[in-house]
Amino acid sequence: MRLFSFYSFIYFFLTSCTQPNNDNKNIIIKTFYSTARVKEIISLNNDSLKDGISFYFNKGGYIDSSVEYKNGKLNGVKNKYYADYGIYSYEYKDDRLIYYKVYDTLNKLKYQTPLDIKSIGKTKYYFKSNRNYFDQDKVDTITIINSGLPSYNRSILFSNAIISPINDNEYQIRAPERNSNLKEIKLKVSIFQHLGDTTEAPIIFDTLLIPVR
Repeated sequence: MRLFSFYSFIYFFLTSCTQPNNDNKNIIIKTFYSTARVKEIISLNNDSLKDGISFYFNKGGYIDSSVEYKNGKLNGVKNKYYADYGIYSYEYKDDRLIYYKVYDTLNKLKYQTPLDIKSIGKTKYYFKSNRNYFDQDKVDTITIINSGLPSYNRSILFSNAIISPINDNEYQIRAPERNSNLKEIKLKVSIFQHLGDTTEAPIIFDTLLIPVR
């Protein structure tokens, strides 16, 4: 688990890096709340600039965020931790935001911006029934996979079929009504780069035609 691994790292950091040594020239500064709980663990270089990883805790004693610095600038990853939701991650270079990512509590990437469209795998699908076609007289489960495409960035649309999500990749699928003239249904995969932007026009990534019987 990402959160468990991070807490283990925090423990190691607290027990082994609270004082400067010959191998690590940075100075580690700790501040505390009035309750004596740790508020901040800040790594400073010889010029008193933030350098390395600094940690910030809430009043309950839990990790709130961690930030990587180099010579006083954001360089590396800034993580914001939510016990019930996961990790909101921001990657910086010289104070400039490069990537924004969201991970769930199981360390699964759910959202990323910007996306490298060229690295996303072509759409693949299969039915739980092992049929290679959609039987409009039956309810089935269809699995849709695009490697490298987080679920929050993806939109799935079907024509002439009704789907209900089961998880990130699985959908229950059924026909709204029998249509003897229907020979295929259309699956369209679209990509959104900006979560929550209702004005964004999605990128149509893939369109597949699935046989119907």
